[in-house]
Amino acid sequence: LKQCLYQAGVEGDQPQGLAALDGLSAHVRYLMDHPSQRSKAMELLQVQALSQNDDQKKLVYEAVQSIATQIPRAGHDVVGLGTYLDARAGWTQLAKEYALTRMGPTIVQGESQLFQSSGAVLVGIEYIGEENPNYWIDSGGAMARFVFV
Repeated sequence: LKQCLYQAGVEGDQPQGLAALDGLSAHVRYLMDHPSQRSKAMELLQVQALSQNDDQKKLVYEAVQSIATQIPRAGHDVVGLGTYLDARAGWTQLAKEYALTRMGPTIVQGESQLFQSSGAVLVGIEYIGEENPNYWIDSGGAMARFVFV
């Protein structure tokens, strides 16, 4: 990685990287099953879904639950593209929090931690950034975009 960063700097490029978020779905399930774990993103989703008369917020939370558990929402036969699109706002916030978390009982150490340890800064989440169906199940298809500074 250091050699790649050096080479990109010599050529005047702004090095960037996409980090897989392996284990994100398991992490979200853990947060749902263990409310005492601190997660601002999950707390916000739950509060909005339960306390507001906003059907859209409830829809987002239900879609997030469905992706994490791979159990179709009520009235649906599959966890399909519509579920992923409905969950986008909530899943993106959970993915951002996961990408920035360095340690924890359900954090899979991977590219995000490697990039951050090499000076990278998270600039966004690529939602459905990977089209592999197995990756959708494992991480909701989300990938973290980093820029090296």
